[in-house]
Parts: sequence; C-alpha cells; structure tokens
Amino acid sequence: MPACVVAPAIGGGATRVVRADVSASLQSMHLHEALRMRILRSASAALAALVPLCASMPAHAAIYRVGSGSGCTHATIQAAIDAAAATPDADEVRLGTTSYNLAGLSIGANGGALVITGGYASCVASAPAAGQRAVLVGNGTRSVVRIRDTHTLQLANLDIRQGQSVEGGGIDVQGSPSGGEVDVIVLSNTLVRGNGALKGGGISVKNTLGSSAQPGNLQVILFGGSNVVSNTAVEGGGGVRCERATFIVRDDSHIGLNSASDGDGGGISGVDCEVVIGSRGVSGNGAVLWSNTATGTGGGLHLEGASARADIYTVDAHVPARVTGNSGIAGGAILARNGARVRLFDAVLEQNRAEAYGGAIALSGTPGSGQTTLLMQRAGSAAPLAAVPCADAEACNLVRANSVTSGAGSLGRAGAAIVAFSSTPDAVRADFRGTRLDFNDGTTLAYLGGSYAEVHFSGALVVNNIATEGVISSEGSAESTIEVSSSTLASNSIGEGHAVIRGKGACANEQGTRVRNSIVWQPQRPLIAPIGILDGACFRHLLGNDFGALPAAADRVVAEPFFLNAAGGQFHVSTGSPAIDFAPAIATDATRDGVPRVIDDIDRVNRFGPQDAGAYERYSDRIFETGFDCKEC
Repeated sequence: MPACVVAPAIGGGATRVVRADVSASLQSMHLHEALRMRILRSASAALAALVPLCASMPAHAAIYRVGSGSGCTHATIQAAIDAAAATPDADEVRLGTTSYNLAGLSIGANGGALVITGGYASCVASAPAAGQRAVLVGNGTRSVVRIRDTHTLQLANLDIRQGQSVEGGGIDVQGSPSGGEVDVIVLSNTLVRGNGALKGGGISVKNTLGSSAQPGNLQVILFGGSNVVSNTAVEGGGGVRCERATFIVRDDSHIGLNSASDGDGGGISGVDCEVVIGSRGVSGNGAVLWSNTATGTGGGLHLEGASARADIYTVDAHVPARVTGNSGIAGGAILARNGARVRLFDAVLEQNRAEAYGGAIALSGTPGSGQTTLLMQRAGSAAPLAAVPCADAEACNLVRANSVTSGAGSLGRAGAAIVAFSSTPDAVRADFRGTRLDFNDGTTLAYLGGSYAEVHFSGALVVNNIATEGVISSEGSAESTIEVSSSTLASNSIGEGHAVIRGKGACANEQGTRVRNSIVWQPQRPLIAPIGILDGACFRHLLGNDFGALPAAADRVVAEPFFLNAAGGQFHVSTGSPAIDFAPAIATDATRDGVPRVIDDIDRVNRFGPQDAGAYERYSDRIFETGFDCKEC
C-alpha cells in the first residue's frame, strides 16, 4: 500500500489523505498558479481518489468488490460503478487479476470521487497483488472505458486493450468543466495498449466547451509507471489525442510504438492542449516519447493552436528525458504550428526521422495565430519546478542523429535538425541555448522557409553533422533571421561549393543574419553565401578559417582555435587558444556546459574583451592549478 500523509485541508476543514508524491506532482505541474490552487483546494475525498486508497481513508468511503464468491458485492464492473455513482462519497471499485471481456464501461458524473483498482487476488484480499493488473478487454466496437463529466477519477493497476471507437479506442474522456471546476483523471500503473480509433487510438481527452475552454480545467495524468503503447489512430493521435485539455506524463510513464496511419501525431496529437512530460521513461531509461510513427506530421508530438503548450523536461539528474526513434513526413520528433509553444529542458531529441523535412523539429505559423515557438536549453529558472539539471551537462540538451530520408521537391532533405516556415513577421521562432547538435543528416541542418522565420543559436555546439548544402540556410525573401551568438560550428561535412551559412548578408530591425563571438572552423568552406548586400557589421568578433566575401577586419581573425580533441568530440579549447578572452562581454549568452559567461582569465590580455569565443567559457581551479595544495612543496 502506498505511503500516505495526513495533511490539513487548505483553508481549514476536515483532514485529507494525500500521497506525498502526488502532492509534489501537483506542485510541479506546468499550470497557472490559480489553477493549481483550485486542484489543491479540492474536497478531501476528491484528493484522496487521486491515489490508491490508504488505511486512513475516511470511514464513509464505500468499497465495492467485483467477482463471485466470498466478500464480492457485484457481479459486473458496470454494476459496481453505477452503485458508486449513486453515493456522495469517495468510493473504490476493486477488481481481480483476471480478464474482463467488456462491451465498454461507462463512467459518468459521480457523487464523490471514484477509484477503480485492479490486481486483487480475491474479493477478501486487503491489497492488490504485487505486479498484477486487471485486464479490461474491449469487444472491438467501442471504447473500453468511456468517461463523461467525471470530476475526480483514478484508474489503477489496469490493462486496457482491444477497444475500437471514433475517439479514444482505449479510453474516451469528455467533459465541459469551466470556471473554478477542475476535472482530474489519473492513470496509475495502468497500460493502454492495442486499441484503435479514428482519433486518439489509445486515449482521447476533450473539453467539449469549444473555443472558450481552458485546457487546465480537464486533466489526464499518467502516473506510477503507466504507459500508452501500440495503439493506432487513423486521423491523428496514435497514442493520445488531446483537445482543449491538459495531458501530463509523470514518474516512469511513457508513450511509445503508437501510429497515426493517415494523420498527424504518432505519439500525441494536441489541439489547444497543454502537454507536460516530466518522466524517467521506459524502465527509467529516459525514453518518454519513443518509436511512434505518423504518415502525416509530428511523429512523436503534433501540437497546434494558440493555447497549445508543451514542456518536456528531465526529472532525474542522471537520466535525460529522451524523444527518440519517432518518424513522420515532417517533424520526426515534434511538429508545432499556429501559435503552439514547445519548451525542452535538458531533453534529448535523437534518432528521429522525417521523410520530407525537419528530421527532429518542424515549426510553422500563419497570420493571426500567434507566435509558434521552440525553446531548448538546460533546466534552470525558466523550467518547471520538477525539472532538474543533468549531472553531466554534456549528456543532455542534445539534438543528435536525426535525419531526413527522402526530401521534399526543391527543399531536398532540408533541416535534419529543424525546419521553420513563416510568411508573417514574428510568427515562428526557435531558440537553441547551450544545445549540442551533432551527427544529424540532411541537405541542411537548419532550414528557414517562407519570409520571416527566426532561428537563434546561443552557446550552441554545432558539430559532426552532414549538411551537403550548408549548415544553416534561408531560402525565403531574405527577411528571415539567423542569429549565431557565442557558438561553435566545426567538423561538419559540407558539400563542395557551399558555405556554412546561406542567408541575408545584412541585418537590421532584428532581421537578417548576425554571427558574433563565435568559432566557425570549417576548412575550405566560407562562412557565408550572402543573399543581397553583405554588411560586415553583422559579423563581429569571429575566429575562423574563411570569411568569404567579407572584407578583412581586425575582429574577424583567421586562426586555428585549437580544440582539445575534435576527433574525439571534445570542442573545448586548449590553454593556448586564441579564442580565450577574445570577445566583448555579453553575459546573457549561454554556454554549452552551463558555465557562466563571462570568466576573464587574468593571465591573458583581452583581445577585444573578456569573453571567450565559441560555445564554452574556459575556467580553471587556480588553487590546484598553481600547486597551492602541494604536500611536498
């Protein structure tokens, strides 16, 4: 039985039973503060139903036992659910360890909170058997579990399979909570697998209020090692379809091996949905969205709408959250559009594939939809409370080994890491802060289409990629924005006759191409193939091999940076590197390894300023370096 704590209800009243880790989860969810407080102010019985019932459950809670023989109260699950719905109390329905063949369960508005728990060896057993679940087998013609306007519900120790429906083959959740009402559905140690639907093969969750709905008012939480695997949807959301609701993945829960056979979002498809993924993944290995496929866009995650948000973050300092092995037409890992916002904190996007473009990420925006954004960086002050920085900074915040396989017309295999499209100012922006992008394969690593897309690299390490037509390329009307600040671009394989960057040769009004305080070491390849006039003022304080058509300037230095071991993937610079104390201080620039900017080496004369060029800021322990601790001195 899970450990419980007894806490006084906020604002006075009866005590309530709340499992400690669920309380912490509520504290760390990506929710507005007012909404989080609504959840925490829920009635004692409602909060208790978010977790398995504990020994200190209020005495008035009823327990219904399904089966035949001693101690059983109901012959069918539906009969027990209906009996619980008729009471105003928090109730539990207990199921055995066997399979239940169902035409479909229906759960409506309950008088009190409801828990349905499987895995009991008999009706007289006092606790579920370790590692056991009740198997709920659908008949292939409707959802296995249909939930409507249920305020507080937990499904624990269940295996839900073989459902088939228009929405939510495994679980179909619909409700219309508004104002101060918050409906919470928790899956604990529950599998949703082998189901199919037109939308939401495994789970569909939808707030039916329409455009006025607030996503936080209807929440589905995967908790306690729950997972959604091997489900199929036709139009979208092979694993999960979420509309105007919140979908949260916690603990070791994960979503994998799902497919959208003729639509978007192999793993998750969200429309005006808030997605929060803070989990240790499969068996604690970090894979949170894995091996999902879509014949449309967004192999792992497809997100759209001005209210759409997604946070994916690491919760174990030694196990980064990984979005891995997903595939789609565009945005192999993630596609976001029409105002959706995605944030990744110490996460890893690896081995995802797109057939047409955007091996890892695809972003697009349309007029009037709000700005579509992506932010990828280390965990820090901007991250959710539950996010933790990786113990080894080099193991996280990665875009690695993603690829574009076939390509799309004139784009070729564009954007092995990211493609961003925008025909409207301020509609699409991507920021990579301290991110390492390596071993990705396409005609370009980053591609900006349309007229106004923005991609910013700060403290990024861009190395060992295959980019046959250049690392970063803008092919729009030259109003797109490429900004490379305090970053290192080196050892990439670039096709003959191509520059590292193709983009506007000038910069003004926050548009165009800017490269500053960076190392660009790509022998036999020039820095830029400019579109239009080339303005040297947009390319400042650089260390590199070839600045192409840029005029000679004191702050564009042709010199080898002396990496410690580029062949071994180590792109810190050695003690004698000219990159040390090379550039003017810009303290807001990121670093790859989380070391702060700016560290002035007192033994070096600043060339143009105290900041190091490139993705790293060199530091050392001067007490030990000088031999101060020498025992034989």
